[in-house]
Amino acid sequence: MQHFRNRIRVQKAVSRDRAEAKFRDIFHANPAASLLLSFPEGQILETNAAFCALVGRPVAELIQRPIAALGVWSDLENYQQLVRRLHQSDSVTSFESSFCTQTGDTQGVLLSAKVMRFQRGPQMVITAIALPAQSSSLPAPPPP
Repeated sequence: MQHFRNRIRVQKAVSRDRAEAKFRDIFHANPAASLLLSFPEGQILETNAAFCALVGRPVAELIQRPIAALGVWSDLENYQQLVRRLHQSDSVTSFESSFCTQTGDTQGVLLSAKVMRFQRGPQMVITAIALPAQSSSLPAPPPP
C-alpha cells in the first residue's frame, strides 16, 4: 500500500512540474507584457521580453526585486489597490494603470491579474497591454 501511495505522489509531482513548465513556456511566448510576482510581497520572480521592452529595462534589473521599490509602477497607490482587490477575489480584469519607462515616460496599460498557487507558494500573474496615448477611462476635457 505504501508503494502505491508513493507512486501516486510521484505521478502528481511530475504532472505538476509539467503543468508549471507549460505555463512558463506560454508566459514567455506571450506577446503581451507579463510579470510573475510573489504574492502579496510583490517581488518580481519572472518577466517576459514584452514587459522588459515596455518599461525599457533588462530582465537583470527587475528579477528578485520588489516591484514597489523599482519605480516601474507610476502610482504605488494604484498598485496597492490592485493587491487589495486580489486579496478579495484572486482575479482582476480590465484594470487601468500605468508603468514608468526607463526614460521617465509614463505608459498607460490595461491589465489583468490573477493569484495562482504554485509549488513555491501563491504568486501574482499580471498581463498588461499598452494603451494608446489618448486612451483613458477619464472623460476628455471640454473644448475651449
